[in-house]
Amino acid sequence: MVTTPFLSPPPQTRLLMSRRRTLLLAIVVITAIAIGTIIGSSWSIRDKERQTERSLEQRLSLLATSHAQVIDTWLEGLIRQGDRIVNSDLFRLYATEVDLIEEDISALITPEWTPTTDDEAAALRAQLPELQNIFIEFSHYAGFLSGRLVHPNGQAYLSTDSGISHLSEQQKALSQQVLNSATAQFSALQATSAGLIIDMALPLFSLDSDEKQSTVVAVLILTKVVTEKINQLLSASPLIEQGERVHLLQSTNKGLAVVTPWMPEQIAPLNGLSPQIIDNTLPFAVRPGLQSGNKVYSLAIPLQRLPWWIVEEVEYTAARASLRRHARTAWSISALLMGVFSLGFGILWFQQIGLKNRETARHFKSLAEQIDKQRQLLNNINDNIDDFICLKDIRGLYQYANPAMVKALGRELTEILDRDDCAVFGFDTAKRLEKLDQQVVAEAKPISVQETLYLQSQPAHVLISKAPLFEKSDQLGGIITVMSDITELVESQKRHERAIRRTVEALVSAIELNDTYLAGHSQRLRQLSKEVMKQLGGNKQQVATVEMAANLSQIGKMFIDKNLIAAQRPLSDEERHEVEQHVEHSARILRPIPFELPVPETIYQINEHLDGSGYPKGLQGDEILFTARVLSVINSFCAMVEPRAHRTGKSIADALNELENLPQHYEASVVTALRDVIESPAGDKILQRQEDA
Repeated sequence: MVTTPFLSPPPQTRLLMSRRRTLLLAIVVITAIAIGTIIGSSWSIRDKERQTERSLEQRLSLLATSHAQVIDTWLEGLIRQGDRIVNSDLFRLYATEVDLIEEDISALITPEWTPTTDDEAAALRAQLPELQNIFIEFSHYAGFLSGRLVHPNGQAYLSTDSGISHLSEQQKALSQQVLNSATAQFSALQATSAGLIIDMALPLFSLDSDEKQSTVVAVLILTKVVTEKINQLLSASPLIEQGERVHLLQSTNKGLAVVTPWMPEQIAPLNGLSPQIIDNTLPFAVRPGLQSGNKVYSLAIPLQRLPWWIVEEVEYTAARASLRRHARTAWSISALLMGVFSLGFGILWFQQIGLKNRETARHFKSLAEQIDKQRQLLNNINDNIDDFICLKDIRGLYQYANPAMVKALGRELTEILDRDDCAVFGFDTAKRLEKLDQQVVAEAKPISVQETLYLQSQPAHVLISKAPLFEKSDQLGGIITVMSDITELVESQKRHERAIRRTVEALVSAIELNDTYLAGHSQRLRQLSKEVMKQLGGNKQQVATVEMAANLSQIGKMFIDKNLIAAQRPLSDEERHEVEQHVEHSARILRPIPFELPVPETIYQINEHLDGSGYPKGLQGDEILFTARVLSVINSFCAMVEPRAHRTGKSIADALNELENLPQHYEASVVTALRDVIESPAGDKILQRQEDA
């Protein structure tokens, strides 16, 4: 006989109490998991946000610093241009003598002045016309809008304008800054009908000044139109990503202004940022955009020489795109975890109330349906995908091939399975594929290569991706291969290259029809450049670039007066400038052609020199493309050895010696390679063939 313990609850009550404890435990555990996942997701999102903002701040700071360095380099270039006048002994001597007049220089600039025999300014005034002509010629050649030479008392006594124009208040203040600091100074941008202009003031020191003591005897003020340069600084570059913008701010007497050369006002007042904040740099933060008003991340840094600030902006939504994706992922994982644990405890609960078997059966049925759906989905993908997918075991025998691969091979599936590459593709192709398999096995990581395979006796260009397949024991069980047919893409690229070659051939034919001399020069330049670039170890792209650029290097001269090219006298500055325009003509013709190689840029820089004395931009050193530095040497060599209307051609030895004696113009390694090529059988053959022609 079974007895019931004293005060023991009945079985139904104990079952109910057990269920309640289980339910309470489930609620507590699920709540704890929910709180944990929410806290974890929030922390992950916040950490990602900090990383994103830190990375963005570093990027914007780097971009701003890069733009600032570009502007500093540009300003240094302007100073070097002005140094031609500042360092001229003629101008320094004249300014020193004018400075001796001290306060009164009206005799030099007064039209009604009548010279006297004892007037000490008579000789100085007589020199003014000649100095003015030199000054005007310099300003025109250097691209300055105007120029003035200013006495320390603030009077301008030499100008590129007709007469002596008065200085603006800004120019007077700029001149005084130079007198106080004895260093170059720049003004703020000014909006004029000619565009944006900037004043540069440079000190002229006394001719007898030494390094320890320098006396400023005059101030050179040069005005330059800089609209195009500012446009270049503010235009988009390959470094700028989507949503990023760069602005140029300038301090004016009315506050801050934003420089917009593409707008009618050119310099627009800006409200919302104070100069006090900008002086200490504008820190990285979220704020309204300068022009759009949209929410952006931005920062600014000041420039040293100018009252300018570089402001870098990036759209708030664009910058946080990755953060939003991360947040969605984090919350999805949290929801998934909560769902999984809720489902688990739900199953436990139903087990407690006697529904364990039915729910388990229902659960497994649901899983089976999902697995079946996934299997059907994978089968549909494999059956309809265009890429070739296959699986080989560790022995190299095919265990699976999708329908696309079976169709491409033109075989039955039974003819592929349990066969190796030699049986499927043939011996030669199998050897190449075997090397790829060996690489995957050795490195245990995926690889991708491009190969040409013969499918049903037809060549096909395919992109092959191979990856190792590991079993549960981390043992290599096979190799998965995915092949993408890129034949159409490769053939399209070849058609494009043929079209470019036909275009080049047409342009070369135009050169030959226009002037046989230019054609002969281009041919000699092409053959030597190709060999020299190979001698220097250039890659295929560099060899193709110099070869194509050499062919087209003379096309711009078709638009230059032949009488100037064949002139038997020294050319004037104006005529020389006109001849030098041939690079601009070449760029205008060639830039619309999609060479996919820096051919137009190479031709545009072929006449640049390492020391910046070339044209059209006066580039220096590494600013000049390597391909252009190579062509510069060989172009000069060909010009030396070829006869002209006014002289005979130099000997090869003399031409090489002259190039070697000009290391400031030509790269020494290129000159050495040219000598090696000329002394080789290939170079001798090229020169001999040209002499015979």
